[in-house]
Amino acid sequence: MKNLATYIDFVFCLIVLPAMMALSPIERWFHNFPSYMVCAGIWLYFIYIINRAFTIPFLFATRKNKICGFIVILLSIAGTFILSGIELYIPKTNIHDTGIVRHLPQFLQYQQALWTLFMIVEAFSFAVGLLIQTNIQKARRRAAEAERDKAEIELYKAQIKPHFIFNTLNSLYGLFLTGQPNALPSLEKFISMMRYIHTSSNRDLVQLYEEAEYIRICGRAISETE
Repeated sequence: MKNLATYIDFVFCLIVLPAMMALSPIERWFHNFPSYMVCAGIWLYFIYIINRAFTIPFLFATRKNKICGFIVILLSIAGTFILSGIELYIPKTNIHDTGIVRHLPQFLQYQQALWTLFMIVEAFSFAVGLLIQTNIQKARRRAAEAERDKAEIELYKAQIKPHFIFNTLNSLYGLFLTGQPNALPSLEKFISMMRYIHTSSNRDLVQLYEEAEYIRICGRAISETE
């Protein structure tokens, strides 16, 4: 999933965002205001990287980090507002607008384009970040459940082993006490079983033939002690 997120980031930064910029009159703006357009492009890429690397993880973290995440969002909005507030040129007054008082500010085309691209960057980075964080949370829950199941199995083993050893030792004691000929072979098999349990308990995976051999020895030892 991490590799997939990296591929999505590259696709957005190298294809999607440049394609969205190309829909606006970028060539004319870049020809007339190259410094401003370079700063605007760097700012949009910076917001995307910040959101993916810090803002989204902060929102899924502790309360203190969540506050930091919201602060980063507010700062990105404030930075975009400042950048869009730079007047590159003053448009000529439309003759039809003479005498009309505008209560809402009139956004120029490059300002509208900047805010549109900003909203696209925010939406895309948040969508990818939320998808990644959701999968991370699911993976953590699965890992926690696996650890819990493993702990339960180990608890059951710890409960079963003393009873098994106690009963086996009692049976071996009875064999030696009565002078049975199979007492010594049974003791050797019991030692082999204990050795196998000790070595296999430290491994995550056990060969199938080893487990089958262990079951065969256990069955033979049980039949001999009865």
